[in-house]
Amino acid sequence: ITSSGKMAIHTTAPLTVEGGMISGKTSAINIYTGTATVTSGESLFPSNNKVSFASNASAFLMADDPALAQAADLAVYDGETLVGYFTSATTATTCSEMDGKTVKLLKDISTSKATGLEIIGYDVTLDLNNHNITSTGTAAITCRAGSSASKPRKVTITGEGTVSCNNEAGCVAVYVDRYTQLTIESGTYQVGGDADNSCVYIARSYHTSPATVAIKGGSFETGDGRYVLNIKDEMVAEGAAFSVTGGTFKGFDPADNIAEGEGTNYLGEGVTSAKRDDGFFEVRDYAWLTIPEIEH
Repeated sequence: ITSSGKMAIHTTAPLTVEGGMISGKTSAINIYTGTATVTSGESLFPSNNKVSFASNASAFLMADDPALAQAADLAVYDGETLVGYFTSATTATTCSEMDGKTVKLLKDISTSKATGLEIIGYDVTLDLNNHNITSTGTAAITCRAGSSASKPRKVTITGEGTVSCNNEAGCVAVYVDRYTQLTIESGTYQVGGDADNSCVYIARSYHTSPATVAIKGGSFETGDGRYVLNIKDEMVAEGAAFSVTGGTFKGFDPADNIAEGEGTNYLGEGVTSAKRDDGFFEVRDYAWLTIPEIEH
């Protein structure tokens, strides 16, 4: 396909390109909205005449075309194998290409989208990869499984980087919804604004497959520390729960807080918490308190 116009193809619908040569005056394909899957690499497009995107569009790009990947926000891995890139972090993780994959940030992400970076309906590992997600919306990351209890979704957040949200109207760093089973292994989570804001908030849960959050590491800080971790009150009866076995929490003791009433204890088995001089509570295995035997 060769066009004398600016674009050879202009689309608002999902598009898969599997072969052939496409050429336009300024770009081969312009994607206004939706997802394009480009599967044939360099041979598709002449030099400097590839794919352009509107701000609300995204595209999954195969790994054999590094020129296309220069604008990517995310790299997608299947195990150790790089399988492609995504150009828009705030829409990518709603795509079926992410299911069962590890998604690594390739650059810092700043968004005003209400839900921030969305992980919806798929099992995904998100690797912050030493990059940051900053939001002025109501959440920096939203984790939401589908509408069926038979399909709970497992989401893991790992890697170093900062996930932050600052919205005077109220915001959270990680918003957990429906049948999500979230594990946080590392990273820094910060929320500004109102003291009642939370770093991690479980908003909805159903007893048929409760929403759960396992925190194994990371640093968490928000407001005056009263609600660093929090569950919407009526969701506790639906089985929503935190299990904290690691991490540091500024002004918030996971073993004794007021999030779900006086004396709330989110600690998992075999760990304890202790307040440090910097005001953070640190959760560690009981073994760190063990006094070593003195050899005689």
